[in-house]
Amino acid sequence: MSFKLGHLVETGQELSIHSKYFNTHAAIFGMTGSGKTGLGIIILEEALINDIPVLVFDVKGDVTNLALKTSYSDEDKRLLNFIEKEILIITPGSNAGFPLSISGLLSMPKNLNWDEHEEILLEKINTISEAILNLVHPGKRNSDKEKALLAALIEYSWKSGEELNLEKLVSMIIEPPFKKLGVLELENFFPSSERRKLAIEINKLLSLPSFKLWRKGVTPDIDSLLWDDSGKPRAVIFYLAHLNESQRMFTISLILQQIYGWMFEKGSSNKLRALIFFDEIYGYLPPYPRNTPTKHLLMLLFKQARAFGVALVISTQNPIDVDYKVLSNTGLWFIG
Repeated sequence: MSFKLGHLVETGQELSIHSKYFNTHAAIFGMTGSGKTGLGIIILEEALINDIPVLVFDVKGDVTNLALKTSYSDEDKRLLNFIEKEILIITPGSNAGFPLSISGLLSMPKNLNWDEHEEILLEKINTISEAILNLVHPGKRNSDKEKALLAALIEYSWKSGEELNLEKLVSMIIEPPFKKLGVLELENFFPSSERRKLAIEINKLLSLPSFKLWRKGVTPDIDSLLWDDSGKPRAVIFYLAHLNESQRMFTISLILQQIYGWMFEKGSSNKLRALIFFDEIYGYLPPYPRNTPTKHLLMLLFKQARAFGVALVISTQNPIDVDYKVLSNTGLWFIG
């Protein structure tokens, strides 16, 4: 199973790369206008031709060109396999495409349990807590106290089997179901007056008219995103160009966490199961010592995803835009 990427200028010879090499991930580097996004789209097309579903983070809004399917000739029937694939464009917080629903954000994952997947569940709780605070306090460093409280409330609900949503979370912040957090009395660690301020901030977010668009639409279930109802693989593009930076971080963190949990649900695989493309990753996977809500999850995926048959392809202008530890886990480099 090969990806046909083009032809050599000097000889006209076809350039193909076996799909197995994408299992070790790929990075595309090049100056503005060098064709990074174009190459990324070709890779996505080839994945779909080979019946591999793809998921795209489209920060600048350029990858939606994938949906502009061209006509094909009888001489190249393999393109028909791409043209027949569904392209799903998701626009979080907007009706321009399919909106993204986060209504189930605080629900315990159905196919994971505390005995076998404690590390994954705690990672998910950490991501959710940080993502919520990024929306509440855009552009500001999250409070460790606030993050610890949200994480403890979510963990308590999941372990006790209680259904949790954002509205209930606000109530639990004001009146937590426990008296201690860690070894300290809750009132000493996080007084009720400060908790009430946090609850009010989250409630303000929930009451915004624009937030209603985040409560309806496609649910971030990776299986149902990557395959349609008939089981055919498809392309899912998260169009993020219309969002502010905190909203982008929130959306990307949420989807990355869903992917991470989904991998463990599916189990290991030697074959390429899915391909993820992150166009213009600058700022989302920064080098040490900088950190973002997305960095830790991306680094986890670069280290572990290959064992589950999930390939990552990233593009940016310069290798120094991303953490060197990621580059050491990237087998394919395209430089232009």
